[in-house]
Amino acid sequence: MAAFVTVLLCSNLIGAEKVITVGPITCGAGILFFPISYFFNDILTEVYGYARSRKVVWAGFTALIFASVMASVVVNLPPASGWVHQHSFEVVFGQTPRVVIASITAFFCGELSNSYVLAKMKV
Repeated sequence: MAAFVTVLLCSNLIGAEKVITVGPITCGAGILFFPISYFFNDILTEVYGYARSRKVVWAGFTALIFASVMASVVVNLPPASGWVHQHSFEVVFGQTPRVVIASITAFFCGELSNSYVLAKMKV
């Protein structure tokens, strides 16, 4: 569960802001390790079942929402008078709520249906 939540948080907070080009494809860097979260959840579904897997997905969603709220609070706090990096900080972390909402929407559809199908295939 910890590995799943860690990958989910890192792919949304670290990887989403960095744009990379690999061959002809340009995308966010988070796309490189986001599929690992599906791998972890498939293992959880296989070993512990669909009900436990759903709980892990909800824990991941909760962690993402918490991280999004914290990012918004920190971005909107007034900077110290000598700190000149506020604009850069806003550029990097200001989009966190938008990224998290998009991620939760996509992940909700993809991961819960993936877990359901995997559990049904096991039966």
